[in-house]
Amino acid sequence: MDKNEFSNLIFHSIMKELSEMDGELSDLDVKEMMFDSLNKMPNLIVEWADSKKFGKNKIFLKENNNIILLDLTEIIAGIKLAWKEYQDSTNK
Repeated sequence: MDKNEFSNLIFHSIMKELSEMDGELSDLDVKEMMFDSLNKMPNLIVEWADSKKFGKNKIFLKENNNIILLDLTEIIAGIKLAWKEYQDSTNK
């Protein structure tokens, strides 16, 4: 899977989940959304990283012999901000 396919799958998965949401999003809502979206990737294993060792909002992505530690903190903040702005614009 190339970068564009990966990005499109993540984007559409998150948009689908957001379309089913109403009201404010919590950090946990967004974390679960990201985890579920990433888990849909073929050949990708997604696991939460130990918060005591690696800090909050970290996940491991494993594919073949490659492991990436991904920090979701900024992604969570960005999705929550975009969602809040969207909610504010539709409630005018």
